[in-house]
Amino acid sequence: MEPVGLQGKQIAPGLAYEGLFGREHDVVFFGYSHMMVNKGVILRSENQLVCTKLPGCSVANFQSVYESGYSARLTKFMFVNPKLYWVHYPNVRRDLGDIVSFGLETRVSS
Repeated sequence: MEPVGLQGKQIAPGLAYEGLFGREHDVVFFGYSHMMVNKGVILRSENQLVCTKLPGCSVANFQSVYESGYSARLTKFMFVNPKLYWVHYPNVRRDLGDIVSFGLETRVSS
């Protein structure tokens, strides 16, 4: 029997480029994560009460996330990072639709 709740294979590449528009400490980045799940996760998702009570509940065998953003250095110690996330098949569910989210992070560093 396959364990319940484990991911299978995952790939997570990313790219970053530093030094844009004459600002040598600014960084633009992009990342992608693709996670395959095992039969245990698929069965668990299909048998959740919320899925069994909803007509049209559909479970996928993977979830993927795209992230892109920009890190801008405001001062020697302060950075601001706007980010955009897109989650494809959240909770490995096809029927939920994708999630697009915007985040803004501030960071103080020495």
